[in-house]
Amino acid sequence: MMPRIWNGKNLDDEVPELGLRLDFASLIPDFASQLLESGLVTDTEHLLLTPLDDLKAWLRTQNPGEAGLLHEVRELLLGQELVDRAKAEKEGAHFDLVDYELGMMQADETYEQFNPEWAKNILGLVVEEADSLQAWSQAELKTNFSMALSFTLPDARKNPLLGVEAIEASMRKFGAGETMIGRMLKNAGKKPEYSGMLLIELAGRGMARPPRPAGSTYFVTVGLADARVGDSSDAVLSLAYPKELEGYFLLSFDALRQQLTLKEEP
Repeated sequence: MMPRIWNGKNLDDEVPELGLRLDFASLIPDFASQLLESGLVTDTEHLLLTPLDDLKAWLRTQNPGEAGLLHEVRELLLGQELVDRAKAEKEGAHFDLVDYELGMMQADETYEQFNPEWAKNILGLVVEEADSLQAWSQAELKTNFSMALSFTLPDARKNPLLGVEAIEASMRKFGAGETMIGRMLKNAGKKPEYSGMLLIELAGRGMARPPRPAGSTYFVTVGLADARVGDSSDAVLSLAYPKELEGYFLLSFDALRQQLTLKEEP
């Protein structure tokens, strides 16, 4: 089998970079915004961020203030919960957070789904409060803080920016067989799940490392010329994708790289 080469890297041996570097880690939210507005991803009005429960748990420990990103995101994620919790306490009723959140999800199928503006704001808060989030995560969870934004590529037969022939050629280049090509392009069998993730991971100063492939999930890192966030933390930014759809995702990442304006060439 031919080596899987992309951006000059053998994907069997190392995690490649996207082919550009952001000048500062503070540009991560803008990078996410450009990804979501690129036309290369779809269903951007129902975005998921995970693990949101960790961010909410940290927010419950914070003084919300009266303005700014912390205040706005806290109000978005916890505003109704705090009202309902206070009401239960006033009535002398037990407030069970798990039952409460299950009830909210059952009542509203869009619960904790976000549009691009709010996704950018939440990622902006992660960058802005990196030191506090990292300290909380180390103390409470014994691990580094991370946040993933899920995104979805369009149906390969209906991509507005990438042609079917180019998608098929890239899929074959990276090892796709006839069965997967059929599922993607010929309506033969179950349509694949075109889901990827933008992943921010925090670490102590000088300790940040790019992720390694895990099972069927592979990564492309987005270089940060200055990875510092806060006074004592660094960030790693990467794009995760399913290996079975490698050719389609890498072709999309090539197209994204050509669009981006927040870049310093390596």
